[in-house]
Amino acid sequence: MTRSSHYWRLSCKSQLRDSVSPPAVKDDRITPALPPRLYDIRHFKHKGRGLVATEHISQGAPIVTCPVIVYDDADAGRISKTRLGDYNFRFGQRQNRACIVLGVISLCNHAEEPNAEIICHEDEHLVTLLALRPIAQGEEICIRYRRPLWFTPAA
Repeated sequence: MTRSSHYWRLSCKSQLRDSVSPPAVKDDRITPALPPRLYDIRHFKHKGRGLVATEHISQGAPIVTCPVIVYDDADAGRISKTRLGDYNFRFGQRQNRACIVLGVISLCNHAEEPNAEIICHEDEHLVTLLALRPIAQGEEICIRYRRPLWFTPAA
């Protein structure tokens, strides 16, 4: 093992604890045991992949926290012209920057009346998906996208 790969494993341990999914290989030397997930990834007809609650989620409960890559408006303009543009999120308290979420939050589908919202943690470069209301087991977890929409919402 090289010194840099050892450093990466140690420095990422705390980030992985709050990450999006357990590793395929269960090896406590790499990642501590993760709590059960409140969501699963499913395919929705006419929507693609999305998140669904695996158990009842209480209003105000954090569902998942993911790291982000934050960039300025110049990069946002270039990125918006690529496929990654569909995954841009406005970031920060003043929504004056943009980011790409490195995790399942980027799979949340749009709803006019969402049951979840994204909360920014600017200093840590993290976002948390938070339940706006109680979410039933089996219910899709949705957020409200920016306006105007660049697609026709599925019924």
